[in-house]
Amino acid sequence: MSSKRTAIKEFVEFISDREWHEIYDFHLQYGVSPLLIIEVMDFMIRNDLIVRDGRSVQLSPDLSNAKVALLNRLRKTQRPSVLDEYTPKTLTGAYRYV
Repeated sequence: MSSKRTAIKEFVEFISDREWHEIYDFHLQYGVSPLLIIEVMDFMIRNDLIVRDGRSVQLSPDLSNAKVALLNRLRKTQRPSVLDEYTPKTLTGAYRYV
């Protein structure tokens, strides 16, 4: 799941300029497997987030507020689980003099 989420995030970054992009260029730039690219594209096409023309893709020109919100949610990263166990140290009084 983590690799698919990362691939979606990178794909959204890749096409965020609203220009047409070759799918193969995404594979070359990010090193994502072709199978994962197909899964990401299928997800984004089903949700009307991208338009495909042969081997090229582009962000859909008709994005509603809900679809933009979905894109923003897909671009966000998740907090690493290692930080769940992190306990911050208490600040000393030295910060007051900076």
